[in-house]
Order: sequence, then C-alpha cells, then structure tokens
Amino acid sequence: MSQVKISVEEAREMIFPIDTNIIREEMTRLIGKPNCAAFVRELLTRVSENAAPDNTLVAEGDVLKIFDLVLTQNGVIRAGAPGSLPFSPQFPTGNCATGSIATNNAGIQIGNIIPGAPVTHDELAALYRRGDGRVGMHETLHHAGRLVYSDQEFAIAVSTMPGMPALPGGHNKFAFSQYWDRELRNSFR
Repeated sequence: MSQVKISVEEAREMIFPIDTNIIREEMTRLIGKPNCAAFVRELLTRVSENAAPDNTLVAEGDVLKIFDLVLTQNGVIRAGAPGSLPFSPQFPTGNCATGSIATNNAGIQIGNIIPGAPVTHDELAALYRRGDGRVGMHETLHHAGRLVYSDQEFAIAVSTMPGMPALPGGHNKFAFSQYWDRELRNSFR
C-alpha cells in the first residue's frame, strides 16, 4: 500500500466494513490476558450481584459466548462516530449496545474512527482492527446483563474495586462510560 497520508477529514469519510471475525479475534486476544480476564470477571461479578433480579448474568459472563449471542440477534453494525451528536433516533451515538439478550434483539453499533492526525491507509486499517475489538469488548459487556448492564452500574462496580479512582460526580452517562472504559482498557496491558 502507498505511504501517502490521508487527511483527518478524508479518513473521517472512509468507512471500513465491520469484520466480526477480526473483532472476535481481538476480543479473544484481550480476554486471554490475565489482567483483563481478572478485571472482567470481577466487574461482572460485582455488577451481577447488585443488578435487578431479572437482569441476570448471561452465559455465566463468558464474553465470547455473549458476543456470539449478539451475532445471532441483531449483530454488529457500523454507524456514527464516537462522541458524535445523535446519528439517528434509532442509533444515538457512534458506539452503543442496542436492544437486549432478553428481548432477542441485542446489537452492537461501532462508530467510525477519526484519527487525531493524518494516517496512511494501512495505519487507518490497523486502527479499525484494534479499535473495533476494544469497542466490541466494551459493548459486549453491556449485553452480559440479560436486560443490559448500564454504564452507571459498571462505573459503580469499578469504583468499589481496590485501588480504583473515585467515581465521577453527577449522573452523566458519558462520564460513567469513560470512567469504567478507562479501567477496562488499562486491563488490556
């Protein structure tokens, strides 16, 4: 491939197709890391213990089995951009979990990647491969609850884990999402 740089504006318009095999491979790689596996286990244990009685843990918290369940329901689509204004009434942001396992319409929406600087086509493709798997992990964890676990529930659970930073103030769902996602991504190291 060419080493010609694509501007941020051009990259924003380039939409790479969803590849669920690559997403699953990246999730498998991440959950195979001991720190990530331990974090996810503890997170799901804490959330499921405090969830509403009808919002039970799906597939005993096996992230890959949950992802496979999502694929049999509404699957994974690409739309919007992370942190964007509402993309449409049906899909409110770039990255989100839609529906639920309980209602047989669980889905994951992954937004476009907007690089912070010009990139080559190969670099942009690598950003998508890595990013889609990480977003896929985050959104799949929401579907670990039969009726979906919320960002607030995850943030509260993370805040009770030893050594975690304080929970963000207020009731901003994006702040809750960023809070627990930061700790999830720290577990990928």
